[in-house]
Order: sequence, then C-alpha cells, then structure tokens
Amino acid sequence: EDALKGGSTNPTADALSSALGGAAKTEKPKKSGLAAAMIGSKQAMEARQARKEKTKAVAAGMMAKMAAAREAAKDTKPLDEAQVAEFESTKSALRRRYDTLIRDVRLTSVQNDLARLSQVTSALPQKVQALRDRGYAYRAYFENKVQVLQEQWDAVDDELKAYQDEEAAALEEALQPISDLFTDLAERGATQGGQALLAQIEQLVSDLETRVDAANDEVEGMYNALRREIDQMERQIKEVEKWLELAEEAEISFAPNESLYMAAKAEWDDGADKPEGFLFLTDQRLIFQQNEKVGGRFGFGGKRVAEVLWEMPVSSVEAVEAEKKGLLGGKDMLNMQLGSGAPFAALTIEVKGGEDCREWERHIRRMASGETDERAIEPSPEMLEQLRNAPTDCVVCGAVLPQIQAGQTEAECRYCGSVVRL
Repeated sequence: EDALKGGSTNPTADALSSALGGAAKTEKPKKSGLAAAMIGSKQAMEARQARKEKTKAVAAGMMAKMAAAREAAKDTKPLDEAQVAEFESTKSALRRRYDTLIRDVRLTSVQNDLARLSQVTSALPQKVQALRDRGYAYRAYFENKVQVLQEQWDAVDDELKAYQDEEAAALEEALQPISDLFTDLAERGATQGGQALLAQIEQLVSDLETRVDAANDEVEGMYNALRREIDQMERQIKEVEKWLELAEEAEISFAPNESLYMAAKAEWDDGADKPEGFLFLTDQRLIFQQNEKVGGRFGFGGKRVAEVLWEMPVSSVEAVEAEKKGLLGGKDMLNMQLGSGAPFAALTIEVKGGEDCREWERHIRRMASGETDERAIEPSPEMLEQLRNAPTDCVVCGAVLPQIQAGQTEAECRYCGSVVRL
C-alpha cells in the first residue's frame, strides 16, 4: 500500500538506486564496489527476503478476496434484462483488461529498454573509434565518457535484469487467481452471484494494474539517470556522424592539418537568390558551399550546383549573434560582423536541419578566440613548430597580425592589407 502511494518499501530497489547514484558521481567507478553494494552485501540479502515476505502477504490478501468473492457468488437469482446488458458489457471490458495484463506483467517495456541500453552501450567504443578513423579530431571527452558509462552499466546491468525478472514473476503469479475467478464467472453466468463475482474480479484487475504501473516506475527509476547519459552520448555521436556525412556529400577539400569542427545545411541571405548549401566550421575557416539544384521549373530540369561561394579565416569573425526568427522562432539565424580576411563586412546565414543557432554562435566564438582545447587527435609536430615560429607583427606597418590558426599558410594585415607568408 505504501508503495502505491509513492513511498519506497523495497530495500533492493533502494540499494540499487543508491549504487547507481553513487556511480553517477564517480568519474571512474569500480565495478567490484558497485556489485558488492548491490548483490554481495548483507543489505541485498535482507532485501530479497523482504521481497519474498511482501509477495506472500500480497498473495494472502488475494486469496482472502477470492474466498469472499466465491461466498458472494452463491446467489443464483438471475439478473433482469437491463442488468444482463450491463453485466455482459462489464465482463467484456474486464476480459480485455485482463488480456492486456497478461502481456504487461512481464514488464516487457522495461525488458526491451534494458536490452536496448546494453546493445547501445556495448557499441559506443566502436562508434567513437569510427569517428576518429574518419578524421574527426574534436570532442576529446568522448573516449573517457564512453569508458565511464560502460563501467557503470556493467556494474548494474545484471542486477537490474534479475530484479526485473523477480518483479515480473511475482506479478505473473497474481494472474492465476483472476483466471480462476473468470472460470467461476462462466459457471455462474448472469446471476446475482455472478454480478458480485464480477465486482471482485474488477477490484483484483485494478489492483494488479496498479502494481504493474508501480513496478515499471520503480525499475525504471533505478536507472533513469544512467539511461539519460547513455542516450545523450549516442545523440552526440550521431550529431558528429551527420557533420561528417555533410562534408563527404559536399566533397569539400580541407587544408593539410585542418580539422572539421561542425557542419550544417544552411541558406545564405545574400540579398538576392539566397543560395542553399552547407556551412562548415573548421579549426581554421568558416566555409559556405552552395549545393542545390538551380534552374528548371516545378521540380523539373535544372542542374546541380556544388560550389564554394565564400570562405574566410575563422579569426576574421569579430562578432556573431544568434537570432530566432519566423513563426514560433523556427528559423535559426546567424548574424556576423567580419574583419580582415573576410570577403564581406557582414553576413547573415540560416542554419537548418534542426541545428540550433545559439550553439553555432557559441562554437564560432570559441573557435575564433582559440578556446577549443578539446582535440583527441593531436596536430602534427611540423604544424606546431610553424605556429611557434609564426610572426605576430606585420613586416610592413608593424601592426599586430590576426591570430594564426592551425594549418594557416598566410595572414593578411587588417591595417595595411599586406599579406604575410607564414
């Protein structure tokens, strides 16, 4: 009864949830410590015993209700016509609810979710390595985060499945008394006794539905926080996979030692044709490639255009501001003020495909200011040596040159316009 009101009466669940909570705060949890906390401790053994006693108590309560139901069912007086119609309707509805319970007591949704998370977690290292093999150099935290998530999941996976199996077995046991009462109901038929029996069946079905809902919530509550972290990791990997796919589709050429940071489908507001294509942010440049079919009418004819319309050193972005426009803020706009090395003084571009302009603003700012110290693939020693030896002042007018980016081969002085070879 306390469990149905929301209070926890399950020591096993409490111990498991506590272990998961502890794992979430530990950078690299030790599997042995977590496993001991859940299945090797005296607390876990006591919890299992408490669960058995609780199951016995629930079974005893059901048997008492069954006895009362059979006693009330002895009245064989038939129902009148209106009562019969209501009786048959209620019986059919209860039968459908019971058939649904036959499936739900197995906690199938939880079972499937645990299987999915096991599969996702085991595949994470290979997916991250595939990103590195394709040349993605950033988000260095991927490897460590995947390792921590695997250790946490390995520590709790078996115990979660065992706990789910125990809950499902206890719930399945509660089905048999209801099935027996349906058999009795078929014998009694539409009588006063049958109507009393039907009311008891309805009560037992409602009680079991509540227990199933509570069991689902309880098991899911034990691993919700860890599930969110695993699902977030999978989304982050898919995001980078999408960026790499855009770069491959565009067949964009990057300079030696230049690394892609992020990419998006985009539309450049040039004040005229508003070409559509791809926007790429690398550790050196901001690039817009037109990539669309132009000409033709009503979807017929025309030709595919794939051409870089502009590129600029990312350091030339002096200011960037995200703006949500359109109905309900559905258009993600970037407004930029540009300096030396850029082909324009300002530009506006819409990022598409579900990209958030605020995230783009944040990362363009970070890249332009050199704050992206998150490489997983280190630059070559030759490039580092080039950066160390690069001039900081213009050889013509003495002004300070723009910040040099990795792989950059020249820099333009924003004051006198001279180009300094690096």
